Amino acid sequence: MRKKGLHSRGCFLSYSEDGGTSYKKINDLQSIPELGGDPESLDTTTLDDAVKTSIPGLADYGALPFQFLYDNSSETSCFRVLSRLQASGNEYPFKVTYPDGTAFSFKAAVSVKTGAVEVDGVLQFTANLQLASDVDTTHPTGTVTQTENQEEVI
Repeated sequence: MRKKGLHSRGCFLSYSEDGGTSYKKINDLQSIPELGGDPESLDTTTLDDAVKTSIPGLADYGALPFQFLYDNSSETSCFRVLSRLQASGNEYPFKVTYPDGTAFSFKAAVSVKTGAVEVDGVLQFTANLQLASDVDTTHPTGTVTQTENQEEVI
């Protein structure tokens, strides 16, 4: 039977401090932005054309905003880790991984900002990842099957 979708549970963001050899998961992730960008439209219309013409230009991903629950309780908490990456001023390899094994890898600089605080609200923060590379997609190997609310790659 054909599967009709994949649950977002189990998606995660990870980073590497060794150039992409090994990755560490960043906890308390709440949302992942769209990954991809539409190319700019470069106008090629001449005075002889009856309609506007164009060719595709460069894609603009912009900054990728990842939202997290705020946790600054230890050296390995999400806010502390991402703030440390920001303070370094360096670009790091990041990877978004889906439950079926699909992975999106890219290099980015980090910018962290805390969310608004409200009465009876949950503290959150956003890590904006400014791309320094294209986004590479790695497709899963094997066949994905569904077994009682869990995904298995076989």
